[in-house]
Amino acid sequence: MQETAAELEELGYGALWFGEATGREALTKAALLLAATKRMVIATGIANIYGRDPVTMSAPRRKRWPRLTPIDSFSGWA
Repeated sequence: MQETAAELEELGYGALWFGEATGREALTKAALLLAATKRMVIATGIANIYGRDPVTMSAPRRKRWPRLTPIDSFSGWA
């Protein structure tokens, strides 16, 4: 998945959209794809709100995702 995203970026694609229908958790997948790219926009088509546990989503972000990418710089999660 990460190799494919990096290859698409090298080919000149500017964005990669995906849905949550593949069975992988969308926000974690987005973080992994961001870690594999430098400039590419990673976007979820759908992230099912009913599949999100409020306690987990309110936990400090550093516990959810290790610092794989400079996601803080554009997400507002400072």
